[in-house]
Amino acid sequence: MLATIQKSPGGIQDARRTALSVFVFTCAGAIASEIAAPVPLTNVPPDHPLIGDWAGQATSEGASAGVAFRFERQDDGGLVAFFSLPQTNIVNAKLGPVKLEDGAFRFYDFRMNLDPSGTRLTGYLPFYARRLEMEATKGAKLPVILETQPSGKEPSPAWTFSAGAPLWSSPAVRGDRVYFGSHDGKFHALDARSGKPAWTFEARGAIVARPTFDATGIYVPSDDGHLYKLDREGRQVWHFDLQGAGVARELPGVRKYAYDYFASSATLADDSLYIGSADGHLYALDPQTGTQRWRFRTGDIVRSTPVVSHGSVLFGSRDGLVYALDAGTGALRWKRATGDVVNSSPTLVGHSVVVGSRSTDLYALDVETGAARWKYFYWMSWVESSAVLRERTLYIGSSDYQRLYALDAQSGRELWWYDTAGSSWSTPAVTADAVYIGVVGTTGYSMDHRGGFRAVERKSGREKWRMTFKPAEGQFTHGVASSPAVAHGLVFFGGLDGTFYAVAQ
Repeated sequence: MLATIQKSPGGIQDARRTALSVFVFTCAGAIASEIAAPVPLTNVPPDHPLIGDWAGQATSEGASAGVAFRFERQDDGGLVAFFSLPQTNIVNAKLGPVKLEDGAFRFYDFRMNLDPSGTRLTGYLPFYARRLEMEATKGAKLPVILETQPSGKEPSPAWTFSAGAPLWSSPAVRGDRVYFGSHDGKFHALDARSGKPAWTFEARGAIVARPTFDATGIYVPSDDGHLYKLDREGRQVWHFDLQGAGVARELPGVRKYAYDYFASSATLADDSLYIGSADGHLYALDPQTGTQRWRFRTGDIVRSTPVVSHGSVLFGSRDGLVYALDAGTGALRWKRATGDVVNSSPTLVGHSVVVGSRSTDLYALDVETGAARWKYFYWMSWVESSAVLRERTLYIGSSDYQRLYALDAQSGRELWWYDTAGSSWSTPAVTADAVYIGVVGTTGYSMDHRGGFRAVERKSGREKWRMTFKPAEGQFTHGVASSPAVAHGLVFFGGLDGTFYAVAQ
């Protein structure tokens, strides 16, 4: 598959794959169900058959992954459970005390049964609309987990530009200029080959979305609640109030769970402009005048960038739904529940749209009906990234899974994966030869994430080069959340360190 090394059970790998708290299960999407309170185990003898290490398999809808449990006796005679799912970077997560419920063992939301021989453990974990079936044998060993071998190549940037504020925004290149926004509300236009500033436009709120272009203008959304149309020299043509100024953005933090780091970009199609808003609406505007044609209300913030296909506007919402609206009128054609927040933007694949959800699934939905054509399970990791289609292959990142994927676009079958060593929330840039993606690292999180930027071979997933970013003092995130752009032989992306980078391909 890939050039890999074996992950050892100790040393640096233990530091990387640290024990998790229950919080991580919450962030990854696991949900507890409300049932009658089970009874804690007490006065357990030291030779209780549950005590010790167990390993086996978890299965869901035909997919499987190695799992492990460990049970330890406490001084008070109770048992504490630990859980490992190395495929999703969960190792020795402390799940709390073991309790008894209707003859079964329960810890966190796991429900497990011990067979009469005391050597086989079976049960399940309720997880959104599915059950993760578990089976483990006492004393068995987990299968070997592989990690991508670093290439050892780290390029120096061709040029950099200090923006002075974190760059969550993604760049776009038009002609000889590269355009991007920063978290201090500035929108920059630079010479793409040299990094020399051409002009700067200042909004009154952070700029997070990627800009959109037509023949004459640039469309720039801001957290001040407005969508701005600028001419090619940065002069304002019009602005439209998206009614989102009163919605506070909650960026990732140790005790901040919204992880609200996306913004909808504008989409131009058939002489209409479509854009999602923090006020929970999708808007259709006249691109020439900025006047509203219609708006449609969802149940929460819309951070997903819409696409238009077969007369429908398709997008996701943080209410957990994917919507298809009539492009001309805004009337609802269908909606599809995913089970959790949809920040991912849909990607057209023939008569399907591919979109991710925090329910830890990547969906391919029929454009006409919303029916699922296929679904790929991310094993407890959010699917925040949006896919890029090239030659019948989808390229997409992940969150806690810490993987960049290549999937068959028609079936969702995995072709290869690459270990990013951090969260790849952004949309990759894909060329004939390479895939480029940013990686976000964290400090004070329950598992190790290392920020940086990665370039891999498109056909094989082997690493071409990588850039590493060090954590900043007092900051929860570091690295690259920006979705890269490629032009003029350079890869462009913004760093959370406030630096904009241009790196040779």
